Amino acid sequence: ANFVSPAYDLANVWPQKITFKVGGMISTVAALVVTPWNLFSNPTVVNYFLGGLGAFLGPLFGVIMVDYYLIKHGRVDVNELFDATPGSRYYYRKGVNPKALWAFLPAAGVAAVLALVKTFSDVAPYSWFIGTAMAAGLYLLLCRDERAAAADNSVSDKPVEV
Repeated sequence: ANFVSPAYDLANVWPQKITFKVGGMISTVAALVVTPWNLFSNPTVVNYFLGGLGAFLGPLFGVIMVDYYLIKHGRVDVNELFDATPGSRYYYRKGVNPKALWAFLPAAGVAAVLALVKTFSDVAPYSWFIGTAMAAGLYLLLCRDERAAAADNSVSDKPVEV
């Protein structure tokens, strides 16, 4: 049941080299290596898994919210989202937004340490919030020059082509 989605996801990462079949094989091997059924046999592992997951999702949430609400002011050009040509609005650097990455990585690192290291067990329940706030603040700081420019940009009124 959970085979098709990761196989297509992996095939879309590198379509020249990874086919649906190869993506499926990678997903299968990864599932066997991770052995998710072991997560349910030990409650400590469940806590570490959920803490680690939150430590990475919090900073991701912070970057996305700041980008959408404070940088782009809720304006997204849907046609440009699907334009993969260099120079398009959301192409950034080879398809990766380096400012988002520079905000995400340290925040995720700090949140992961807070969530997973026993010394910080008192603040571990707040690692999601700390990671979110840290990534949001870093991204806002890194994109301060884009805020004014984004306010002036208009979004295309063209209908989305399907």
